[in-house]
Amino acid sequence: MFGIPLPLPPYEDVRSLLDDRRPTLQSALTAVVRTINSLLADASIRASIKSRVKTSESYYDKCLRRALDSGVETEQVTLTDLLGIRIVTPFMSEIDRVEALLESEFHVVEKQRKGDDLGFWEFGYESLHYLIACPELEGPNEGLEDDTVIEIQVRTLLQDAWAEV
Repeated sequence: MFGIPLPLPPYEDVRSLLDDRRPTLQSALTAVVRTINSLLADASIRASIKSRVKTSESYYDKCLRRALDSGVETEQVTLTDLLGIRIVTPFMSEIDRVEALLESEFHVVEKQRKGDDLGFWEFGYESLHYLIACPELEGPNEGLEDDTVIEIQVRTLLQDAWAEV
């Protein structure tokens, strides 16, 4: 995973480092999105997929917040959402199917159901989050650490709308 040493270097140094790695990161993300699109099509699951490599500014701001919030002396700040994919399905019934596909195709590092603590009559943020190991890519992988993960969020349209609000 891509970590930033503490104390945090100047923003321009982090931006330069991320900009150098951006083509490789985007290539890895594109390969995973292509695989997911194929899996969904083969299973006749209608879903929209959004993906992004976190901007340098957003990455640095989040590192700053984490460094300030931690209160513990650590050697580096590591974020797991540098690469992100969101799969949005129309219906809850498709979430389980997407879940099965992802778990059969990728090495899952972590899985978390956000909002699982809500009661039946409560409404709030709900989402299924995965961290998957970045698969081996064909071609050069320079700049891509072996432990690079991609965060995948799986939601329904309504859950996605609620998260945006």
